[in-house]
Amino acid sequence: MRYEPRAFDTSTRPSRPVCVVDRGASGDLEQCELSDSKLRIVSGFEMLVMGVRYDKSSDSTSAVHNPSRAQLPFYFGVGLMSY
Repeated sequence: MRYEPRAFDTSTRPSRPVCVVDRGASGDLEQCELSDSKLRIVSGFEMLVMGVRYDKSSDSTSAVHNPSRAQLPFYFGVGLMSY
């Protein structure tokens, strides 16, 4: 099992004036003021990975076993990423 959070903080200054629109803004952008001030963007994500390894050759309850054939372990995983 692995859990990994990450965050990024980025700053930039636009090369020409831009209109920064808030997430909750209405559809009318005519009143948006242009700005060339420094912008700061903070983003992050979380990642969770869970996995299981199954190795049939180490199972003592196996009814059929062929020792001449190598059994590779089986890995199964599930990943979830959230921004």
